[in-house]
This record gives sequence, C-alpha cells and structure tokens, in this order.
Amino acid sequence: MIFRSVSARLATWMLLGSALVLGVTGAALLEHTRRQVLAQTHREALALANGTAARIAARVSDAMAITRVLHTVLPGQAADAATMLPDVMRGHPDLSGIAVSFKPATNLPRSTLLVIRDPGGAIRSLELPQDKTDAWYAQGLSCADGCWQRSFMADTRGGSVVGFIQPMERNAGVVASELTLNWLQALLGSLPEPAGGYAFVMDENQLMLAHERPGFVGTRASAFLTSSIIRSKGAPMRLTAENGARVNEPSWAYVTPVAGTPWQFGLVIPESRIYADMRRTFLTDLALGLFGLLAISALILTISRRLLAPLSALTLQAERIAAGDRGHALPPSPSSDEVGRLTRSFEGMRVELAAQIEAVAEGSRASERLASELDIARLIQTSMLPPPRHADADFELHAHLQPAQAVGGDLYFYLVQPDRLWLMVGDVSDKGVAAALFMARTVTLARNLARDAAAPDQLLAELNAELEPDNDACMFVTLVCATVDRSSGKLFVASAGHDAPVLCRGDTCVPVALESGPALGLQKDADFPLVSTRLLPGDELLMYSDGITEADNGFHELFGESRLIAAMSGTHEAGSRIRIEQLLAAVSAHAGHFHQSDDIALLALNWQGRAMRTRFSQRIAPQRDAVYALLDAAEAFTRDAGAAEETRADIRLAAEELLVNIVDHSSATNIDLSLEAVNDGFDLCIRDDGPPFDPFAHPEPTDRGQVGGLGIQLARQLADTAHCQREPGGNVVSLRFASPSTS
Repeated sequence: MIFRSVSARLATWMLLGSALVLGVTGAALLEHTRRQVLAQTHREALALANGTAARIAARVSDAMAITRVLHTVLPGQAADAATMLPDVMRGHPDLSGIAVSFKPATNLPRSTLLVIRDPGGAIRSLELPQDKTDAWYAQGLSCADGCWQRSFMADTRGGSVVGFIQPMERNAGVVASELTLNWLQALLGSLPEPAGGYAFVMDENQLMLAHERPGFVGTRASAFLTSSIIRSKGAPMRLTAENGARVNEPSWAYVTPVAGTPWQFGLVIPESRIYADMRRTFLTDLALGLFGLLAISALILTISRRLLAPLSALTLQAERIAAGDRGHALPPSPSSDEVGRLTRSFEGMRVELAAQIEAVAEGSRASERLASELDIARLIQTSMLPPPRHADADFELHAHLQPAQAVGGDLYFYLVQPDRLWLMVGDVSDKGVAAALFMARTVTLARNLARDAAAPDQLLAELNAELEPDNDACMFVTLVCATVDRSSGKLFVASAGHDAPVLCRGDTCVPVALESGPALGLQKDADFPLVSTRLLPGDELLMYSDGITEADNGFHELFGESRLIAAMSGTHEAGSRIRIEQLLAAVSAHAGHFHQSDDIALLALNWQGRAMRTRFSQRIAPQRDAVYALLDAAEAFTRDAGAAEETRADIRLAAEELLVNIVDHSSATNIDLSLEAVNDGFDLCIRDDGPPFDPFAHPEPTDRGQVGGLGIQLARQLADTAHCQREPGGNVVSLRFASPSTS
C-alpha cells in the first residue's frame, strides 16, 4: 500500500537510482584502486626481491673471492696449507669450511685437508681419504672457472652447507670455500613481507636451498613455477592451484636471480593480503554512502509529501467520481501554482463530465431502443420470407440470407404450386431500414402476383408496374425470376437487371445465357426477355445476389463470377446445402478480415424430376407401312421431350419425305432412324445401306410443274441445317431442328 503514494515511489526511485549510480561508480573506483594497489605492490615486492638478492650475492661473493685467491696461491705453498687455511678461516668468520686436495706426484693415494668451523666456533682440521672425496674432486676439476656445489648436510657444522669449488693453477688440485645455509634461512625470516607471504632461494636444479617454511627446504619446486619463471623473465607471476602451483589461494610471485650464483630468490604474496586494506576501506566508504542515500531518500519523502499533499483531495474526488458521485464539489483553491490550476481544471471537468455522462446515457438508451426495434424488424423481415429449406418429391430448395447490417435489402422468394415452382432472388438499392421496407413491399407483391402470372417476364412486368408509380425516393430492385414445370422440368428465366443464375450439371457449372431488362421501379412499361431450357435429374440451379461476386478482400479485388463458378464446380455429389456452405466459405476466405460490405442472398434448387428420354432410334425394312409406324413413334418421342407443335410437324414432314424417297428410289435393305433431344432442339439422323446417293447434291427445281425433287428440297428448308455424307456401309443424312421451347 505504501507504494501507492507518489512521494513514496519518488523516494524509492531516487534511492534505487542513486544506489545504481553509487554501485556503478563504486565498482569503477574499486577496479581503479585495485589496479593501483596491485601496481604499487608489484613495485615494492620487486624492490624487496632485488635488494634481498643483492644482499645474498654480497654474502656469497666473499667465498667466491677466497676460493679464487687460494687456487692461485696454494700451488706454490702446498706445504704451508695446513697452517695457512686455519688463518684464512679466522679472518673470514662467514666461512664454515675450506677444503683443499692436492694432486699426488706419484701413484700414492690422494688425501684432502678440510678445515671447518664447528657450531661452537672452534676451528679444526680433518684429513679425508680419497674414497670419500672422489666425486667432489672430479666436480672441482670439471669447473674450470669455478662453480657452486649442490647443498649437502654437514653434521659437524650444524646444518646444510654449500660451497664454491675451483681447480688450482698448474693442475695442482682442487680448492673449495664453503658456507652454511643457516644464515640464508635467518635472512629470509627477517624480511618484511606481508603476513601470509614467504620467501625462498632455489638453486639451478629447482631445489629449495632456503625457505621461510622449513618443511619445503630441500624439496623441488613445482613444474608450473619453474616454467613460469622462464616465461616471466623477471615480471610478476600469478599463481593458482588450478594452474598446478603449490598455493592455497591465488598469489603473486616475484623471482629475481642472485648475481654470481645459479640461484633464484623468490617472494610469494597472497592476493588476499594485497587487497585486504583496500577492501576494508571500500566497505567503510560503501556503508557511509548507503547511509547518505537513506538520509537523502528520507528527506525527499518528507518534502514530496508536503508538496503533493493537495493532490490527496483531488485523488479522493476522482475516486468519488469513479464511484458515481459527481455532485460533490471541490473546495476552491486560492493558489495559482500548478496544483491550484489543476484543482480548478478538475472541478470544471467534473461539471462537464456529469453533463456528458448524462447525454451519453440518454444516447445509450436511445441506441438500445433502436437495437430492440431493429431486432424486431429483422424478425419481421425473416418471417415474410419462405423457410430456408423446402423438400418435395421432385426437388429440394436451400436458401441463405445474410444482411450486412441488422436488416438488409436482399431477398429470396419461392412459391410451390402443384404444376410449377416459382423462384426469385433480388437486391434492393441501398441498405438498412429503407432497403428492408422496399424489400418487404417487393416480397409481398411477388407473393400475390405470382399466383396468377403466366411466366417470369409477365410477373416482372406486373411488379414493375406496381413499384414504379409514386417512387419519389427513386428506390429500385434488381430481380431474377424463374419458373420450373414440375412435369417436364422446363425452366423459364427472366431478369430485371440482376446477375444470371448458374446451372450446374454434373461437375460443370455455367451461367444461364439470358438478356436482362432494367431494374424494377425506375422505368415504365419495361420489357424483360424470357429464355428457357430444360432441367435434367440431378441438375442444380443457383440464384444469388451481388454480395457474393462483389465481396472485397480489402485490396479492391472482387470475388467475381469466375471464383463463384470455380467454387460451385466439381462438387455435384455434395448437394445444394453443402454447395452453399462451400461457396460462403470461399467468399469468407477471399474477404479475410475485411468487413462484409453488402447483403448476401442465395437460393439453390436441386432438381430431381422424373427422368426424360433424350434419344430415340429404330430400324425398319424399306416399306411404306413400316415408314408411317416409325414416324408415329418418333412424333411421340418429340411430344414427350416437350417439343413445340410446329417443331414436331417439321420433323415429321422432313423425315417422311426422306424415308419415302429411300423406299421408292433406293435398293436399300435396312433403314435406321435416330432422333436426339439437345438443349437447343433436335438432331435427326437417317441411315440406309443402299448405293451412294446425296439427295442434297441435286439443284433445286426451277419449274413449278417439274416432277421429282420437291420433297427433298422441302426437307432441307424445314431443317435449320442439313447435310449428307457417305460412310462405310451406307448413306447418312443429318438434320438439325431448333425448337423455340428449348432455346
């Protein structure tokens, strides 16, 4: 709850922001200080290492100098060596011993004189046999310029000893000056390195000559330390346990050579000791900084609460307004600062808001009343239309109406009569309530006029006569109207400015070819051309409004007639309802998220009328009695196929003239006649197996009194097209008769 206060949030964000700044700057300062401390430690540690190495070099240089003097002097004073060497020892208290071995002149055994200083300080001489000094003697002869021996334990001198050995001049023998390492161990213990650090001296074989940790004396240095010394070339080295160094924590090593010797002096300082003082100082400064931040935050919180206190009244008033209490006025504010201006503006807003809310509430109530009225209007509009599905023995109807708004101007209508079926789909100009009222008037008139109308063109003319007068609003409706003869399946269609229906036969769908008249309600005494065709069992007829073909996908690309044909084709086994659903799904997929902009009306007829015979064929012998019996059977076929009386007479007369001509003038033994009903008429085909003869090849008679040839020319004139050809086995005469009832 505390963070609901602006002052608390301000103080919190100030604290977090300052802490972030402090943390970033503190981290940068810590890193900078760490680098400076480390650099200073490197300088001081290297100075200490170099100074200590110089002290060691100065100490051991005395032994080297004495050895070089003796290797020159002793060859000439070999007899005085036993007296000379103790005097040299007394004059150089750092020496722990001097050893000299002269090369014998004959094959006599060689002996070695060793003068030592025991732990009590007394000087005494010892004779060492040859078998105990052979290795030492051989090492001395191999060091032409002198070299340091490996350290060894000498109990007589109280600890480890190391010596500088060199051959005497004139190949007289070997001399060595020796030092105990106790002083070196004491020197390391006196160094002022930080707590936890340690120093060591390492010989050329990586053995520890001296170490502040006595347990490491005589041990061999780690391979990592040895290789690091070689790589560092005197620079500081960082040692970690992960790298193979024998350390308990990350440490820095400083190694420098001891001049005049093959030794290395090393100083190791733990990293934690380097940064210990710096960490304590940083933590102290960090604590002081955090305390200062808390003090600043408390000060900001106090000041902000005082400055923002007038906003509490505004907050309370806003909560009351949110709860619906808009009658509580704010107390007047005499202040002219931002808070005072905000208070006065808020009060004006409260008054204006109350007035606007009341206006919105009134508008909402009006909208609810209008929505309720539109719902009622939609129900009334729907109730005026036939049910969306109707099934009978010879047909099935499916309808779909989808207004773009609450109510629309698209309509469908059908009327089922005992002998025929009326179908109608229309689209009223405009949309909304006005279109719905005009649509209701159109449906009511169509229902009343269709009962007595003879054909779709007559019904459209009568509807136009009713809608055109007193049409001051210039409303109009496009309609496509059709009737189906339930006994024969004959379809008659007329259009008043509307899209042609689509006829689907099998998997093929094509628009019905028709010429449209004007829309209803605009032009007086308009004509509406009538066309007809025949429905076969399984045919489907779709009537639709332009809400289908003019569906837009938002890119000015309409659904169009081609997509409608594609959506309807190839689904003849699905049925009318499934075809409508697939068509609506295709339209929806095309439009995508684009809003439906026009009403949609669909009416689909699935015709299942009785099957009609579409072809007649029969073979006869070339006899007149057989010819007339054949003509009677062919005429019965054309009558059943719905041919007009005039067409039936033309077909019979032309066939009679050709058949009688074959019987009277040909030696044929068989005559075949076939008659096929097609969409635009009938095809007549007569075959005979007589000799080759083309009845249409002879010229038309020019003399009215001429005998012969008139019947054939009459048959040619009665048919729309006629031709003859010779095929293997006989003559074939083909005639086409267009039927007004089927075109």
